[in-house]
Amino acid sequence: MKNNQDTRNDKEILNRFDVIFNSVPELQSDEEIDMYLNENDFDIQALKEKGNDFAEKLMNENWRFMSDENTDQETSIENIAPTRLSMGREWLIQAIQRNAPKNFQFANRNIKDLTPKDLASLLQEIEFYLIQNGKVLE
Repeated sequence: MKNNQDTRNDKEILNRFDVIFNSVPELQSDEEIDMYLNENDFDIQALKEKGNDFAEKLMNENWRFMSDENTDQETSIENIAPTRLSMGREWLIQAIQRNAPKNFQFANRNIKDLTPKDLASLLQEIEFYLIQNGKVLE
């Protein structure tokens, strides 16, 4: 794209991406893909390396790909910090707001939209973090 104007909003980004995405032909075989990439001056080896790096990072950072060690840690969370589901929604929200560390990530969630079960689980993670750092739930 030679015309590199400032993108003003998400809709523009999506529209530009759609144009680029639709310009790539539907390739059926590995050979067709390799030929297309070579014709368009892509470094296939560099793409493979970047793809492998991306996949490895995703697997290391995504809870869906937990190792046995991480699964054991999750089990220990349940043994160390109670779920407190019976405490009620408002109490859970207030406890989360009082106790969440400043750097705690809510994964772009509005805690007021979470279910009581999700709130209890979130508070459990916070309490586990506090206990690991020598603190207690307030």
